[in-house]
Amino acid sequence: MKRSKTVLIAMAAAVLLAGGAAPARAANMLAASWMVTYYLDPLGTQGATDCINFNKTGETNGVVSGVWNSPTVPTWNGEWIQKGSHYSWHGFYTKSGAKIATYDVGDFINANLTAEPSIGAVGDGSHGPTTIHTGTAIMVQVASCSGLPVRRFSDPMTGR
Repeated sequence: MKRSKTVLIAMAAAVLLAGGAAPARAANMLAASWMVTYYLDPLGTQGATDCINFNKTGETNGVVSGVWNSPTVPTWNGEWIQKGSHYSWHGFYTKSGAKIATYDVGDFINANLTAEPSIGAVGDGSHGPTTIHTGTAIMVQVASCSGLPVRRFSDPMTGR
C-alpha cells in the first residue's frame, strides 16, 4: 500500500512537471452583458456608450471564444476571444451602406470592470483602409441590455 501511494504521488508530480495539467480558467469572464464607453483620440473626448452582449461559444486550452452583438446598434456584431484577464473583440457595423470594421483590446480590472487601452474603427477608403477613429474605452458589467434605446444608422463609438 505504501509503495502504491508513493508511485501515485510520483506519477502526479511527473504529469504536473510535464505540463499535463489543464490551464487555469479565467477568473473573470467576458461572457455577459457590458456597457462600453468610448474616449476618442486625440483629446480623450467621451464618445458613445453602448450595451454589448458577449456569448461564449467555445473554450480550448484556457482560451475562451464567442460572438457578440449590440442591441443598441443593431448592425454591429462580431467575435471575441479571452485568455486569462486579457481579451479582444472585433466586428463590423454598417453606416450609410458602408461596412466599418471595429476592434477593442482590454484587460479586466475586476469581475465587473475592464479597461481598453486600444480601440478603433477602420473603413474601406477609396485608396485602401482608412482609420476613422482610435482611442480607449472602459466596460462595466450590467445585468442586461434589455430596454435600452436603439440608435440606428450611427457610429457605435461616437454616436453620430
